[in-house]
Amino acid sequence: MHTYPVNGYAVSAYNILLTVTNTSGLSATASTVATISAPQPLADGALTGVVSSGTIPVAYAHVYLFAANTTAYGQPSVSLLNATLTGTSDSLGAYVATAFNGTFSLTGDYSCSSVQQLYLYVQGGDAGTGQNATEGLMAAIGSCPSSTGPGTSVTVNEVSTVAAAYALAGFATDATHVSSSGRRWRRWGCECICQCGEPGESFDGHGAGCDSVGQRDCSAGGDRYAGECSGPLH
Repeated sequence: MHTYPVNGYAVSAYNILLTVTNTSGLSATASTVATISAPQPLADGALTGVVSSGTIPVAYAHVYLFAANTTAYGQPSVSLLNATLTGTSDSLGAYVATAFNGTFSLTGDYSCSSVQQLYLYVQGGDAGTGQNATEGLMAAIGSCPSSTGPGTSVTVNEVSTVAAAYALAGFATDATHVSSSGRRWRRWGCECICQCGEPGESFDGHGAGCDSVGQRDCSAGGDRYAGECSGPLH
């Protein structure tokens, strides 16, 4: 039996029958089963960072790790931290708290799949004037960090919040509700934020349609994009 993991596809099994006949007319037959399985969660890569307000570290803030929900628009983001591992959670999900110097580590406390798009949301914390429960900061991470790749270090501050808000504007109703219809997405970061469905469907209300295969040049005028990039959707 052979197993082939393919992102986004459900488990399927195929019976394979092979018959070999030689030049003398003798034949032999063998059979096997090939299985296509859904993607398995990746072992988490190292994910650390620091939260600051300007140049001042934000201590004792709640750091949440979310993935965009791809079931429908307006749905809550998917919490990826494991409350059993972090030991702390609230109505938004599991979280870790920043240290006195604003640093945090999520390494070993989460799992994600290669098709998910991640971001950090930080709430509350003390930047030197006492706890501020209304403080809210964000930072886009993008694809699930690979356990075999280099560690990911993220700075969460006002600059990262503005960048994340701009990048996610077409998919978010608030900081904890980032979602899409489940159609194809561009990845975040240096790639375009761009979505199309069937050929000819308009994108994000701008009225410009997709091409004949449902792809979109995100760098075209009037579309939302982050960075100079274009091409087919992921």
